[in-house]
Amino acid sequence: MKPGFQRKRARGGIAFTLIELLVVIAIIAILAALLLPSLTRAKSQAYRISCTNNQKQLMLAFLMYEHDNTDYLPWPNWDDQPWAGVKGWLYTGPLIGGGRSVPPYPGTIESSALWPYLQNRYIYWCPLDLQRTNSSAKPRGSTQTYKALFQMRANKLGSFICNGAVSGYGTLHGNDRPNTYKVVRFLPTNYLLWEPDELTTFWFNDGSSYPSEGFSTRHNDGATLGAIGGHVVYLKYTKWLRLLNSGAPNDFYCSPASPDGR
Repeated sequence: MKPGFQRKRARGGIAFTLIELLVVIAIIAILAALLLPSLTRAKSQAYRISCTNNQKQLMLAFLMYEHDNTDYLPWPNWDDQPWAGVKGWLYTGPLIGGGRSVPPYPGTIESSALWPYLQNRYIYWCPLDLQRTNSSAKPRGSTQTYKALFQMRANKLGSFICNGAVSGYGTLHGNDRPNTYKVVRFLPTNYLLWEPDELTTFWFNDGSSYPSEGFSTRHNDGATLGAIGGHVVYLKYTKWLRLLNSGAPNDFYCSPASPDGR
């Protein structure tokens, strides 16, 4: 071997020149930059899969509840509830309803209509939302931290909201008691649960909402939804917006109480 190609040994190892070391560092940096987006997407996908699995369990609980209650859906925990002791899907009323009522705060998840079928508090959460509840990071465009936003929620029991259509958006009362429709009044594709935008605390004022009351983009500009048929789908924010602007009944606006589902 020519002397110019021989490497000097230092303390029993091969000595690198400064240029060679910088080249190695540059290569590592390039590889890291190429891999980081893939790792970020994989982590985001894992959160979405876990969220989907939780919603699937919730939808299964809805189906079991309906089977045990002559096909009636559970009360969606809609707005102010003067009916003490009424079991809703998320808790037993009454609740604050947009902050207009006074304490005591609503019952726990353990008091809900679905709890006997689930008995696991973490099922009611998107893991990404749960991770953010104690985060000191600030969402883009917000002056509040994720932790502060969570503390301002009236409903801190989970990440999902029930479609108020199951009670005709609170209009379906009988004998001064809340009622719901039978599941057969809906299409299997109608949306029952979804993830509202966690950056707007009002969407968590109770356990139920109009379809127009917020939609999360935490899962790559979209959110997971549970349908009446028991299945779970992923929906982009842009499609949710198109459905809101539709004047006809659709899978969000599906109340049997009116011709347009609203």
